This record gives sequence, structure tokens and C-alpha cells, in this order.
Amino acid sequence: AVALANGSGGTIYIGVGPTDRKTVPGVPDANAAIGAWRNEIAQQVTPALEITSDVIDYGGKAIVALHVPDGPDKPY
Repeated sequence: AVALANGSGGTIYIGVGPTDRKTVPGVPDANAAIGAWRNEIAQQVTPALEITSDVIDYGGKAIVALHVPDGPDKPY
């Protein structure tokens, strides 16, 4: 998240496998995982980042997209 915030922002997709294998393991209990990741980011990144997220259903499996903004107070 810090690397994206220090750049132009971006999205981290969690729950997808390597592109050469084309696997989608998904994220079990995506909402709990999002809460844990947001908590870790809040505790470890200063100044604070406003991370947003989406849960994407792909074949019955949850993919998490964490959207990291272009950080307004660089460097992080």
C-alpha cells in the first residue's frame, strides 16, 4: 500500500493466483480479512491513508480489491 501511495495510487487484488496458472483461490471470510488489513495499514502507515475496498464474486469465490489513493502527504 505504501508503494502505491508514494506513487500514483492503484489497486491491490487479493485472492487471485499467478497469471500463468489462471487460478482463483479466493479469500475466505473476505470482510474479516478487509478489516484486519485496514487495521494493519492504519497502525503502520503515517500519515493515514484512506483505503477503500470491494469484494468481487468470481465463480463463487471472493476476490478483494484494495484501492490505495495517491498519497497527499508523501513520503509514507
